[in-house]
Amino acid sequence: MESKVAVTGGSIADVDAIHNADVGLAMGSGCSAAKGVSDMILTNDDFNATLRAVMWGRNIYHNVSRFLQFQITVNISAVLVVCFGAFYFGESPLSAVQLLWINVIMDTMAAFALGTEPPLQAVVAGEPYRNMQVLQPQIWRQILGISLWNFLVVMCVVFLAPAVAGLAPYGYEATSELNLAKRRHMTYVFTIFVFLQLFNQINCRKDGVKEYNVFAKFFHNFYFIIVLLGEVAVQFFCTNVTPGLMGVSELSKKEWGACLMLGSTALLMSALLKCTPRKWVEKFKVKLVDETREVEETGMLKAFNQAAATQVGGGAGPEADSKDAGAADDTKKLAA
Repeated sequence: MESKVAVTGGSIADVDAIHNADVGLAMGSGCSAAKGVSDMILTNDDFNATLRAVMWGRNIYHNVSRFLQFQITVNISAVLVVCFGAFYFGESPLSAVQLLWINVIMDTMAAFALGTEPPLQAVVAGEPYRNMQVLQPQIWRQILGISLWNFLVVMCVVFLAPAVAGLAPYGYEATSELNLAKRRHMTYVFTIFVFLQLFNQINCRKDGVKEYNVFAKFFHNFYFIIVLLGEVAVQFFCTNVTPGLMGVSELSKKEWGACLMLGSTALLMSALLKCTPRKWVEKFKVKLVDETREVEETGMLKAFNQAAATQVGGGAGPEADSKDAGAADDTKKLAA
């Protein structure tokens, strides 16, 4: 593993070392020359601030990756559905107003939900993230796989729902009664498409190579829960309270259950994609990140957990007080 060097100092004698280090940190009480060549300045002279900077810096990287994974997947899925409908039927299965709501989910709501994910313990361990791709191969595997799955599910609903539910086929214009049946058919398509994206939003919380449990630490981000419930509530309101707004029909409880069941298949497909051979991903010469992997509880990590406990709302663990001093010494050695 390529080693990286971090140097912390504040005197004139530390200037060369700070300048030549991979990461140079100057003490806030240090001389101006040291501050001028440093990458970061510890304004309160707190060594533990370096570990918190690593934690939040790496967490921002993960949050950007999560959001891009979700946004690109929604984009590809919507483009496939709209283009196929336009070429095959002469019209899009999703109306302009429906696409506008999907765009709100994709951009504003997802950015707020996935961009506020707090860091987990293991994010501080492992190799530096320098020159690492934001969208790594395992992320593209999820993007392309889930996008294709979304398209296949929606197309199955488009072609098979009329035979199963006795609805008017898509693209068929006839009597007003059949047109109402067609509108109900398109309500299925729209609702299932939205639920596929919402369940995939849960998938995007975990961007590791083999992170199967996407519900791990599910309630540690209050904002994500509020956004997800709000999206479901707005979808229900637009469908059953103001159906004319989206150009849809009201759905019964059984129909809502069927849409939820089909939408939840995004969770299963995500897990299946992660079961594909690891060598398919590892053949690309990039660093693979698994944020929730088990990590060795070193003195540095113990000190980090103690320093960051108040920042993420969790404790550092049941370490005895007799070990605290040793962990703090390890932290100072790292910073020095």
